[in-house]
This record gives sequence, structure tokens and C-alpha cells, in this order.
Amino acid sequence: MDAVELPPTPDPYVSPPQVVIVVGWLLVSAFVVATGVRLGTKVSMKRLLGVDDGLIVLAMVLGIGQMVATFVQARLAKVEMPTGEDWISFQQAFYASQLLFVPTICIAKLSVLHSLHQITPVREHKAPIIAFAVIVSVILLAFEFATGFQCGTSSTILSSKCFDQTAFWEAFGALDIVTDAFIVIFPIYIVSTLQMGLKFKMVVAGVFVTRIAAIAASTSRLVYLSRSRATVLFSPYPFWIFTVCTCIESGLSIITACIPFLKPFFESLETGMLAPSHGLASTFGTTAGGSGNRSKKSQNSNNSFKLSNRGGEGLNVGISVSRRISTHSEDRAGLIKEGGEAWVHQVPSPPNSSKHEV
Repeated sequence: MDAVELPPTPDPYVSPPQVVIVVGWLLVSAFVVATGVRLGTKVSMKRLLGVDDGLIVLAMVLGIGQMVATFVQARLAKVEMPTGEDWISFQQAFYASQLLFVPTICIAKLSVLHSLHQITPVREHKAPIIAFAVIVSVILLAFEFATGFQCGTSSTILSSKCFDQTAFWEAFGALDIVTDAFIVIFPIYIVSTLQMGLKFKMVVAGVFVTRIAAIAASTSRLVYLSRSRATVLFSPYPFWIFTVCTCIESGLSIITACIPFLKPFFESLETGMLAPSHGLASTFGTTAGGSGNRSKKSQNSNNSFKLSNRGGEGLNVGISVSRRISTHSEDRAGLIKEGGEAWVHQVPSPPNSSKHEV
């Protein structure tokens, strides 16, 4: 009896470049969806798209470009290290991914910082945000220029004479972590100064704390950067883990920049999450140009204002105004209001009353 020939058993080994491709596609899908949901949320709530939305779209496009360059790089090395023309293409793809990585990270940060600046009406809170936005912009320009000329005018960055790439990317990673830490900590500080429930504070702070995931990816990237020295020639396996961490950091930077603007959290921002904490205006109609103070409370409340006015014939007329108040908007007379209904009716006022009663 003739022996039956079995088909060859596929090799169960999955090469590191194949893992890079799979993880990269998952991240591209995730941050494209996150960006689309962010924009869709604003449009559905009839909010105009702003500069921060344009920045996150730009970061998304650059992130896709970085992933494509990484896919080319991984595909060329999927089976074995490339040689000849493939080796040159591999280096050029790696060079392109580095050029796109820096602006992807920095522009995603600028989008978050711009958003914080927009929703924080307290001047003393705006100054640190502006300062860090300037720092991130300087990092973007300086490191992008240095990345472009790390090997002079050559794009074959693994076989040319270049400056110390390990020290260079370690410096970028350190600054990356510091700026991300500010994005995590500063909103928590702002929320801690407001008078609102602990549960609400935790929810609001939590949407910015998600940025810790990007910090973790950046830290892992630094670890494998030192082990691989940013080159596949020194140690291939750590190099590919370094590449995976780079992709994860880019993806998470975009995704976490979109989380605060998903509908449940964006509604919290809209109801005055980061409004100034100086208390509700206590005067009504005293000055035409005065802006008054705003309430620190996030919840809507009902307030009554009783005004007593002496008429021309010596009659006292009392007016009671009941209004649903939100911390989000404020008229020029100092009365905080929302587009809800107001009920005005006359109430008897005690004789000889000429003062405002609140």
C-alpha cells in the first residue's frame, strides 16, 4: 500500500515584522475611527470645528503616512534581512517613518493643548498651557530638522555616517514624557479647584489621565531603543519591539487626544467643566459692561431674584424671576443664563421696601 503524502505543515513561527504589520493596521483603524467619532460628535452637537480639530486631522494623516512607511519597512524584512536594492529601500522607509513620527506626536499634543486653552476661561490657567504649546512647537521644529539631517543629506541612515541616534531619540523621548505628563496633571489640577462632586471630578480627570497610556508606550520605546541602539544591525529582535512601541505611541497619542471629545465627556465640557471658580454673580443689572462672576458648580440650579422697585405713584412692585441657570454662559449684565425659559410674575412686596432681595 502506497504511503499517503501529507501536505507540508506551515511554519508556526511569526516573524517580528509580521507582528508590526498586524499591530500597525489595528492602530490605524482605531485612530481613524476615533478621529471620525470626535469630528462627528461636534457636528452632531452643532458645534463648529476648530483649530484643534484641524490639528488632530493633520496628526491622523501624518500617522497614516508613518504606518505606511513602517509597513514597507516590515514587508521588506518579513522573511529575512533585505539585501541590495531592498536594503536601500528598507533604510529609506525607516528614514521616512522617523520624519513622520516627530510631527505626528507633536501635532497631536498641540491639538490637546489648544483644546485645553479653549475650554479654560481662567487667565492664570491659560498661561502654562500657552507656555507648553510653545515648548512643543520648538521641539517639533528642532527635532524634525535634526531628523531630516541626521546623516547629512543621505537617506540611507543605517549604513551612512550619522550622529548618535540613541542619544538623540532618548532626548526626544524624555521631552515627550514631560509634555505628556503636563497634559495629564494640569487638567486634574484645574478640576480640583472646582466645586463639584467627587464622582464628576473623577470622570472629568479620567479622560485626560488616559494619556498615561501614551507615556507607558513612550517609556517602553526608550527601553528598547537603548537595547537596539535604533538599528536593526545591532540586535534585530529588540529593534522590532522598538518599532512596535513607536507605532503604539503614535496611535495612542491620536486616540487619547480624541477621547475628551467623545459625546459623554464633551457634554461635561459643555456644561462648564472648566469654568472659573469665582462664585455666582450676586448683582443684577448694576453695570452694563460688567461680566460678573461665574459659578463653579457644574449642575444646573434654580435661583430666584426678587426685585423691589418703587413706582412713580409710591407703589411698591415686587418681581420674582425664576431661571434655570447653567455655568456655561453669561450675559454682559452679570447674570449667568442658559437658553431655558424664565418665568416672571408680580409678587407683593412689603411696605417701605426699597432694597434688592436675593
